[in-house]
Amino acid sequence: MWDDVQADCNDYYRRNMGLHEPEVDELQDTLDKIHSYAPLERVFEIGAGNGWRLRKIEQRYDGCRAYGLDYSDDAVDASDGMVRFGCAPGALQWYGTASFDVVILGFFTYLLPRTHVMELATGVDRIVRDGGHVVILDFLHPTPVRVPYTHSGNLTVYKHDVSGLFTANPQYVLVDRRLVDHHGHRNDNSNPAKWIVADAVMKLSPELAYRGQ
Repeated sequence: MWDDVQADCNDYYRRNMGLHEPEVDELQDTLDKIHSYAPLERVFEIGAGNGWRLRKIEQRYDGCRAYGLDYSDDAVDASDGMVRFGCAPGALQWYGTASFDVVILGFFTYLLPRTHVMELATGVDRIVRDGGHVVILDFLHPTPVRVPYTHSGNLTVYKHDVSGLFTANPQYVLVDRRLVDHHGHRNDNSNPAKWIVADAVMKLSPELAYRGQ
């Protein structure tokens, strides 16, 4: 299974080769909004590809340091050391606890085996600080569905509201949602089956999330 996932990560990188550095990042408005409330100092992206978004983040937000993880060795080789090779959620143990202002889930959870989805949410919760955000780029579907993956007969695509993995916990609140275009594909707002969303979920401190009796 994981061999198939890694093979697709490499294939995804190759087939989108000319689209890896778009003029406008689909997450830019979301990140700008977060930065306007509290300057970004440490950002981590899972599914970072060759690190193009991380480089834009460091250029755009003065003093910010950006780090990345990807499961495509081709993408990591092209990242000039900015992206580390590894697979979430297991590799998140390398990054300590509560250290990032923003953790980006960069368009990969739709292929993550379902047995590891809650493990991913737990790992992300461990590395994002109170007051920080999880930014999610993924499919959104009004009801959870699974469909065969167009690019590989060995994999399945799961479409659902990924932010719900976090907002089921009272410490997390959905604070921003935008339907976005992705890698040159226009978002068909009339067809929920094709929605791609940029979500921002804020992690509250326990004092804010839970009221005393």
